[in-house]
Amino acid sequence: MLKAIRDYRGGKFPSIRKAAIHYKVDCTTLSRRLRGTNPAHEEHPESAVLTPVQEEAIVQLCLRFDSWGLPRKLAYVRGLAYHMHDPEKRRQPGKNWISLFLNRHPILACKIASRIDRQRAKADDPKVLAEFCQLVNTPPKKCGTTLINFL
Repeated sequence: MLKAIRDYRGGKFPSIRKAAIHYKVDCTTLSRRLRGTNPAHEEHPESAVLTPVQEEAIVQLCLRFDSWGLPRKLAYVRGLAYHMHDPEKRRQPGKNWISLFLNRHPILACKIASRIDRQRAKADDPKVLAEFCQLVNTPPKKCGTTLINFL
């Protein structure tokens, strides 16, 4: 949406409709944004399930787990949101909350429970397999381990 606004105002597109089609955004929404209307979540932040700080904490936690090779599943992230929300001031996360959360934080879309598939794909790499076979064929004393520890 921001790119469409920037390019329309910069003169790249002659009409709002062409900018909306190019960036695959709703024409009416783009028109409203150009007139100065803010998104609903900015106009009514009290209706959000979590504060921006809480959402950022979940994002950072998921990124940290992913860097350790432990991807989080959607149910785990939703459970975090459920335990972080303030029941007196905010509503509970609904059934669509997780998909909206991933839309707001696209960096997580490929980090949640996809690391295992990526690691499995790397294991099929011929270079990795050759290194493993070379290590297996190396006598245990040369690679600094005993056969019992290696197996």
